[in-house]
Amino acid sequence: MDLRKNLHAHYVICNWNESGDTIVRELHSAVIGDDRPILVVTDHPEDVPAGEPLDGPDPYRNVFVVPGDPSNDRILDRADVTDAETVIVLADTRDGEYADARSVLIALAVEAVNPAIHTIVQLRNARNRIHLEHTSVDEMVCVDELAEKLVAQAAITHGLTEFYTRLLTATEDTNEIYLVPVPPGFVGRTYRELELAIIDYEEEDLILVGIQTPAAVQQEVSVQTAPARPALAINPPNAARLDQTNAACHRDHRLAADEQLFFIAYRPPKLDRLQTP
Repeated sequence: MDLRKNLHAHYVICNWNESGDTIVRELHSAVIGDDRPILVVTDHPEDVPAGEPLDGPDPYRNVFVVPGDPSNDRILDRADVTDAETVIVLADTRDGEYADARSVLIALAVEAVNPAIHTIVQLRNARNRIHLEHTSVDEMVCVDELAEKLVAQAAITHGLTEFYTRLLTATEDTNEIYLVPVPPGFVGRTYRELELAIIDYEEEDLILVGIQTPAAVQQEVSVQTAPARPALAINPPNAARLDQTNAACHRDHRLAADEQLFFIAYRPPKLDRLQTP
């Protein structure tokens, strides 16, 4: 069957490991309400489970396997990477210490086919991040680095692991982190004004926690530089303290139509009834 006739803005997962099942269940969580197709590209298709529903609909109901080498552009074409929204490259544990090298190769193949796609690469060793910093890969998840930092922070702030676990698990009774566009009525308004409006917004339980601004247009230079990436401000500071932080903007920053906002919420926020001050 030619899946490409019905594919658009779908997910592609390259390789498969023990993380794959959790990723599928989170992407197809009933809370997220996103049933778009997931195509798993792997040369070990037997590893991808049929899946059993934990509760509610089967999370594997719209998951398809594309057998083959995910670093091969012909195989990527079968997964219709050119029309996909996001590609996730998982570390193939069969490759041992060379797993990250293979992930880098796959990521480069994906970006060659579709430079505009959002690519997320799972790395086993944070030291290998350098090999992707000058590519168009959007996000790198370094398993060892995240684990080390979480353990250290949990020693300082007891209970932090449960806090993060709830934020990163999509269920009806837990909060997740969502990224949504600036509401049209707040374009030109300040972050502070939006913050105050959210406090009075009784339609949903929301916490505004940050803002993401688009990647700056880089000037042409004679040496190769890393691609521009979106800038981030978590809990933007007051203007007087901006230079003491690494935040991209302050609380009196005027919001633009191409910016996005981070919320903590129980479900994807709907801000259509949000009133301007």
